[in-house]
This record gives sequence, structure tokens and C-alpha cells, in this order.
Amino acid sequence: MTTRVRGWLFVAGQFALIGLNLSLLGEPTESLVRTFSQLLALAGVIGLITAFIQLGSSLTAHPEPLAKATLKVHGLYRVVRHPIYSALILVMLGSTGMAPSPWRWVTLAVLRL
Repeated sequence: MTTRVRGWLFVAGQFALIGLNLSLLGEPTESLVRTFSQLLALAGVIGLITAFIQLGSSLTAHPEPLAKATLKVHGLYRVVRHPIYSALILVMLGSTGMAPSPWRWVTLAVLRL
């Protein structure tokens, strides 16, 4: 299996885990935990949008960078090596915290790997 195919399999697996996590139902949490979870998810969405904008034409879903891409060392990329993955984890953590269930925590843990 080529590294390109393996990369696309990882991308498909991540999208499957995200979809599964968001589709699983859980018990809504108390207002303070729910508010904190919503803030985590919002921070993640803002981080995703910011990282997408900062990557510009170098943005790709595949983990292997585009041939024309240059190393980004400004903005979020100056602070975090993989801001898109970090922001995605924040979104999923916030989502799971709003309505947790054991299976949602499992999907989050596997996504984190």
C-alpha cells in the first residue's frame, strides 16, 4: 500500500469517527459543563477557520503536503505544529462534553490516536 493511499485511509477514518461521534446520542450535561463544552467547541471552530485561512492554497485534506506548499510558520502554525488537528480535537471534546456517552468518549479517544 502506498503512503498516498494510506493517507487517504487515515482521512476517511477520521471523518468516519467524527461522523460517528456527532451521531451518537448522550445525556445533556448540566448548564456549567454544557457552557464550558460549547466554548471549547466554539474555540475549535474558530481555530479550524483560522488555520484554513492561514494555509490558503496549501490546504489539503490529505496528511501529505502539496508539492507547491511552503512551510507555514506564522499565526497558529507558529504556536502549534498541527492546528487543524488540535482544533478538531477541541470541537469533538466540546461536542462530547455537551452530551456525553461512553461511546462518544471512545470515538474521541480513538480520534486522538
